[in-house]
Amino acid sequence: MSLTASATAQIRVMSYNIAQFKGNSNALSEVLALASADDSHGFATPVSIFLFQEVDEADINLLQAVVGSGYTMATFTDQNDSSWGGAQAMFYHSKQFVENSALHEDIFTGAGRHADRWALNVSGYTGKRIYVYSMHLKAATGTANQETRRQGAESIRDDILTLPTGSHIIVSGDMNFYSPSEPAYGWFTASGAGEVIDPLGNGTSWSGGTNAVKHTQSPLLNQNGGLIGGGLDDRFDFQFLSPSLLDGGGFDLISGTYRTFGNDGNHYNDAITDGNNTYFPGDTPRGNALANELIIASDHMPLLADYQLPAVLGWNWDPAANRVFVGADATVDFEIRNDAPVSHALGADVLHVDVVVEGDFSGSESVSVAALSAPEFVSLPVDTSVSGNWNATVTLTSTSEETQTTPEVVKIGGEIIEHANASFSYTQDLDWYTYDISFEQNNGVQTFNVLLFNYGYDGSQSLLEVDNVSTPAA
Repeated sequence: MSLTASATAQIRVMSYNIAQFKGNSNALSEVLALASADDSHGFATPVSIFLFQEVDEADINLLQAVVGSGYTMATFTDQNDSSWGGAQAMFYHSKQFVENSALHEDIFTGAGRHADRWALNVSGYTGKRIYVYSMHLKAATGTANQETRRQGAESIRDDILTLPTGSHIIVSGDMNFYSPSEPAYGWFTASGAGEVIDPLGNGTSWSGGTNAVKHTQSPLLNQNGGLIGGGLDDRFDFQFLSPSLLDGGGFDLISGTYRTFGNDGNHYNDAITDGNNTYFPGDTPRGNALANELIIASDHMPLLADYQLPAVLGWNWDPAANRVFVGADATVDFEIRNDAPVSHALGADVLHVDVVVEGDFSGSESVSVAALSAPEFVSLPVDTSVSGNWNATVTLTSTSEETQTTPEVVKIGGEIIEHANASFSYTQDLDWYTYDISFEQNNGVQTFNVLLFNYGYDGSQSLLEVDNVSTPAA
């Protein structure tokens, strides 16, 4: 089953070692589709970015077919990596991102392998970019192999240092780390410029059955063709994140969504299909069906993580107060919206806005609006005690990190007008006047004119409206 991407904006990232297509391609396609339907950690949403390791250049067309329509393949390079553990490939949701191909880099990580760095601009946002790395570091235990991995990590961190400070960065791939004490792991996570963070906790152990839910390799107990067995007992696959993706606001990892797709934590050192799979709470058949695909798709399990987008400030104001009567109760009403283009409230940051008014009337107020929630309204009172023009400046400033379209400075104005003044004369304010009119009897219905004026009208006064006329009794 291939994927057809829909236009949602919250971001789901999958990292997956596909073992050079040594597994079943139909099962792989099914795993990718099921990842978009995964609601086990909050909500379902189409995968936004697929990051694949162990990709042979000869299989690119097949991989594109497996990923399906609606996704664009990012810049692909193979510097003979297919002979040394496979190259890297990325596919991104065509409606969510645009690749800046000029910022693509190949980075040598040792053992004949290269990492890729891609730059994706987030559609619908100005100046929002994410840098994504994918790599497959040298495998196997031993000091020499650990040093090769460390050199690869050093090369990646050196490249990160060339990026703008505060960049949003995901460093993903099959790292082949056996423990957090590995030099390469420490090189990635050491505090300072260019650091990236393990979402499960820097230096936190992942060994043993108590950490089974963290493991990514291997879903097979016994080797199956080119797929390696051994059971689920290693955490080789990672998505390390820059501090800017873990600071609690704006573009950020959604807490609790980083997981090994299909790992229920109950298959330590065993096949993912041994017994029942409870990955989907309350839906064991669904978990078992996923496990049946995972075990033949690859000898790694995919990583999934969901990321929120920054809030988007939307606003409108009701111009009803543009022209109001002296002495009337009048307000200028501002509608404040969070227009982040998401399909789930968790997909975007909460919008916090300070509203400050200066000019002929003043005041301040603060509101908060979650994504997909009803707008908040701020009513700004207008002083109508004296007629005349009024002008004010309303500044909308968001305190939410990275909010799009903020601050907004809105110039507004209006007029306080006098009431209409009905008069029987245009030269004086005449509220009572007697007309002496006589008609001959038996001449039918007669008409006569009564002149009414809006005394003193000069444009700063309301128009006169006559709603009803009472005639004298016969």
